Amino acid sequence: AFADVIAGCAAAPRPNQDGTWIAPEFQTAYFDLHRLGFAHSFECWYPDEGGHLLLAGGLYGVQIGRVFFGESMFAWQNDASKIAFAHAVPFLQRCGIALMIASKTHRIWRVSARS
Repeated sequence: AFADVIAGCAAAPRPNQDGTWIAPEFQTAYFDLHRLGFAHSFECWYPDEGGHLLLAGGLYGVQIGRVFFGESMFAWQNDASKIAFAHAVPFLQRCGIALMIASKTHRIWRVSARS
């Protein structure tokens, strides 16, 4: 699912921007960090009519020590990234994360980063 989240974040439309900063070189670096256990994703899934799960949205970031750096988030369905985030916060806290840092453009990160 990590690769799907990276792809979703890279493909998500960005107002007033052409393209994405998540270029193939960045994606390769994040895949390497994920294999090493430093990059993580959180997803929100929903079932289609046949019961198959589809990715609705998610987020990914990098963990260094007790800090999680949120890199990007996306949603193909309304509020899916917020739902993924809402589940990520308590999970990361249980894992010993003391601080979450992310881009100031993601309002949800700013108001939810406080434990």
